[in-house]
Amino acid sequence: MLLLGLADVQYTEIVDDYTLTYENIKDSKLIMDKVKEYPMELFLSNAQIIETVMEYLYEKYGTFYNYFQELGLSEQEINHLKERMFYR
Repeated sequence: MLLLGLADVQYTEIVDDYTLTYENIKDSKLIMDKVKEYPMELFLSNAQIIETVMEYLYEKYGTFYNYFQELGLSEQEINHLKERMFYR
């Protein structure tokens, strides 16, 4: 979610992406075998929870960019991270 937000992906697309995550992995035996020791609740993607977290981030920091700055990343580091998401 954080990287998607930093990449300026639309709010609704981030929520949709996260709500589909569990649906996409639950039928994968390979993935489920690797994570079976963890509580399944960790992998559920509830839209309401994602929305609540995003609303909190927007209220507290205004943007994902600001959030990364608050974590201590410099403007150069954040821009480099964004560039790495789009260019190889």
